[in-house]
Amino acid sequence: MKRTGNYILICVITSLLGLILKLELITPLDFVPIGILLFTLSIMVLIALLVLQAILAFKKVDNFWTLIISSYSLVLSICFIGILCRYQMWKGWQFLYYSRYLFCGVFVLTFIKRKAIFNWKEVNKRILLKNIGIPLIYALIMGGTALLLSYRQFYDIFSARHHIETYDQFLKNR
Repeated sequence: MKRTGNYILICVITSLLGLILKLELITPLDFVPIGILLFTLSIMVLIALLVLQAILAFKKVDNFWTLIISSYSLVLSICFIGILCRYQMWKGWQFLYYSRYLFCGVFVLTFIKRKAIFNWKEVNKRILLKNIGIPLIYALIMGGTALLLSYRQFYDIFSARHHIETYDQFLKNR
């Protein structure tokens, strides 16, 4: 789990860079949509790493923390599928709405009877922060942005095609 945490951090940083390039804040090459490619590939690798982390944690469930890490990993992978679909204007971004119910359930399960179940001394807080904390904060920021903006505002800000066609033309061509 130590190595997957490092790879997860690399994927989060590259997806942030891809999002910056997608928003055209930095344009290294005008003719290549490098931001869209970088964002999509890094989020896809992040989803694969979170699923791999969940599988590895399920294989060796020796305490409650590994069960929590694996369940958070699965919920975060579903959430990142919704974020990827929403930011790429693909259909199926409603996964983001469904993942919040899973997230709330796992969160409540985590902090119910926390004194009876948890032993903070056996938790490596650095691994927990890298594997769950930073992707969780990133998913909350990206998902919150996707959920708070209206469809038209989101299209105008995050779509790479908003220079070519308006939001009404986008809806008509879908």
